[in-house]
Amino acid sequence: MKNLFLTAILSLVSLFGISQSNTVKAFFTDFDSESKIYSFESAEGDYLSFDFVAKDVLAKFPLNSSKLEGRSYLITYSTKTVKDEQGDDYDQLTITKLQEIKLVRTDEEEEED
Repeated sequence: MKNLFLTAILSLVSLFGISQSNTVKAFFTDFDSESKIYSFESAEGDYLSFDFVAKDVLAKFPLNSSKLEGRSYLITYSTKTVKDEQGDDYDQLTITKLQEIKLVRTDEEEEED
């Protein structure tokens, strides 16, 4: 019976992927209604694209409108490795928590003489 339970658990983990939680400070740039992607830019200029946002987060922060563009947040998100239609692995990002913060953009480009 234990072996059957362990086999079922392992099958579910491999089927749904393994989830991992992360945090990042970033500015909300936009929501693409066609692709349903939420885009953010970190203070260092790195771009992040989120596939999903938890319902309770969307209830508090209407990210599917342009009202919040440019505001900065501490984003807690999960990363889940899933397979696409061709069987290739990719990371699916889901925002699980959002907290508005004050954040200043940093310019990493150095002036050349």
